Amino acid sequence: MTIERSHRITQPATPHRFIALDSLRGIAALAIAYFHLQGDGLLLGSTFHSRLAIAVDFFFVLSGFVIFASYHERLAQGFSAGRFMFLRIARLWPLHVTIVLAFVGLELVPLIFGDGSGAFSGRRSLETLPANLLLLQTYVHPEGMTWNGPSWSISVELGLYVLAAILLSRIPRAAPFVFAILAVAAGITLMSVDWKAYPDFAFGATAVLRGIGGFGFGVLAAYLWLRLPSAALWQRRAGWLELATAAIALAVIAWPMGMLTNHIVFALMVFVFAFDVGPLSRGLAMRGFVWIGLVSYSIYLVHPLVYRFVFPALALIERQTGIALVASQANGQLAIAPQGIAAEATALLCLAAVLVAAGIAYAFIERPTREWSRRIAAKHSAARAEAIAPTI
Repeated sequence: MTIERSHRITQPATPHRFIALDSLRGIAALAIAYFHLQGDGLLLGSTFHSRLAIAVDFFFVLSGFVIFASYHERLAQGFSAGRFMFLRIARLWPLHVTIVLAFVGLELVPLIFGDGSGAFSGRRSLETLPANLLLLQTYVHPEGMTWNGPSWSISVELGLYVLAAILLSRIPRAAPFVFAILAVAAGITLMSVDWKAYPDFAFGATAVLRGIGGFGFGVLAAYLWLRLPSAALWQRRAGWLELATAAIALAVIAWPMGMLTNHIVFALMVFVFAFDVGPLSRGLAMRGFVWIGLVSYSIYLVHPLVYRFVFPALALIERQTGIALVASQANGQLAIAPQGIAAEATALLCLAAVLVAAGIAYAFIERPTREWSRRIAAKHSAARAEAIAPTI
């Protein structure tokens, strides 16, 4: 990577995809897919497993970093905020709406082939469908997750893109500092408010605050990264810096330290891995990790749908073989029945199914719509920005 740096904000001289960060995004997406599996394994069901949900906060930080790095200069120089939003929605919406419509199809099955009991109820009610189709569910229905659960963060992302478009186009010089102030305020609010006292909107409020906190620190990290007078000093120390930040990131997953701390640690990690020069970065540049990063958005959105088919398949195998594979939990959710190593092996099979489905979704939905988005971007001199901008 060639980087031009001075005491003003600069852009990389050549398009840079942030390969290590892409791979880390893929690993984070798999961590979320693993988090949504329940059971009693070596890690499955452990405290560490229950904390993997904060991988979503890594997404927010990474999104702020790469959006600022790729678009701050264009938006400051007059690139249309509306055009920016169109390009972002064009990448987010097609796969999202496909998954939601697939869930709608599953809700129709008992209506068409059964007595209709349970259809379009609970988190997948018709009332919440319009907002989900428009990616507004976190704002319109802040009481909890609806339809495709993980898409709550994509809904938050949409609002963050609007905020970024406004601040980076209207007050470009002050925008990083405004984002930093908002990020600190969001983190303090998350830690100081008793959210159990506000059940009707606690989920939506905390979701938006998590997004603002992560995205804001990501913007600040990108601002500082682009202003470095020289990257050589950091690059010479990339080996131990990568190891140190990765170890600290694992620590905040294992031991709760507060959302503000999580965002700061993830921002530091993104800052370091953005150089793509350390030993861990070289490992993350291996083909398998790169591919997982490429399909990370598909992994993130398709895995709940995959599990809707995987667990009935496991139950069928259980009935045929007598081997316990599926257990019902007190909350009505299905979990992996085997324990120990067998539980982890079953979880790996579930994740393998997710990867297959993600590859298919990427090939037939995400990649064609992304290529279409890039053609539109090329017409508006934004091809380079879109080439490095993240999906999540």
